[in-house]
Amino acid sequence: MAKWNDISAHSRSETDRTPKTWEMKGPCGLRIVVTRHIHYPKDQWLLVCAGVVDGQYELEAKDIMAAKREALTLVATRLHEMAEFAAREQLR
Repeated sequence: MAKWNDISAHSRSETDRTPKTWEMKGPCGLRIVVTRHIHYPKDQWLLVCAGVVDGQYELEAKDIMAAKREALTLVATRLHEMAEFAAREQLR
C-alpha cells in the first residue's frame, strides 16, 4: 500500500521544521504531491501531479489530512475520466 512521505526542504536557518510537502508514489511513475508555497496563504495546500492536473491545483482543504484525501479523490476522478476517454476513443 502506498503511503505519504514528508519530502519537505528546509533551509539551515529555518527553525520551524513542520512538514510542508508530502509525496505519494503510485504505479507507472505516478507522483502525487501536496505542498504549500511561499506565494500562497499559509493555510493553502496545492496539488501537483504531472499528466493529471495542469501546474499547481489549489485544494479547498485547509488541514493536511483533508488536503491529502482531497488530492487522492481528485487524482482518482481525473484518472477515471482519462481511462473512460481512452476507451471511447478506441471504439471509434
